[in-house]
Amino acid sequence: YNALADRFDEAAAMEIVAFMQQYWRLAGNPGFDASIDHIHGRLIKAKLPVVRVDEYPNGGPAWDYSHGTLSIEGETTPVLSREQDRVSLAINSFSTPPGGLAARLVDVGPGTAADFTGKDVKGAVVLGDGAIGALWREAVRNRGAAGVISTQLPAYIRPADPAAMDEAHKDVLQWGSVPYDDKVKAFGFKASWRAASRLREALGKNPTATVRVEIASS
Repeated sequence: YNALADRFDEAAAMEIVAFMQQYWRLAGNPGFDASIDHIHGRLIKAKLPVVRVDEYPNGGPAWDYSHGTLSIEGETTPVLSREQDRVSLAINSFSTPPGGLAARLVDVGPGTAADFTGKDVKGAVVLGDGAIGALWREAVRNRGAAGVISTQLPAYIRPADPAAMDEAHKDVLQWGSVPYDDKVKAFGFKASWRAASRLREALGKNPTATVRVEIASS
């Protein structure tokens, strides 16, 4: 560190981070390639003696999205969106039909199999606190839901008692992914504590509340 500290350019490092944070960077998608090209250009500009970029075949489908919004029907401010929470839409989420999808919102609490007992989630958007992959499999694959919203966060960020969470962490969410399945063509979102609270408050006022989902992915 001491050998490099006086040669470290903070502004240049921040510029690269600012450029790359615009994108979901998954192997083979536009954001991934743009980030490589950006760094490659910086290295060329620095006149390093050798600069090489190796390319390899992509073993699976790439994924990216240009639009991903979830709103409570009747409200103008989205609960989740690409503009507010860049990584709220889960990797491998499929596009919705033109004009979006309106669906019932169903809260399954912790999201275990037992929590689905007596709840009709077919065609619904399921809100739960479990891991997004497990929630997707139980709700979408096993029960025909249209998609899921997971609130899961590590315990150090989201303690069991929400009163123990400071204000800043109430808006924190973690990126996630759902299984790629071109038969069900479903989707997933990750939600912060505050976003999930908005959804649950809507259900408290109206148990048949619906949400509108609009996704453009590729």
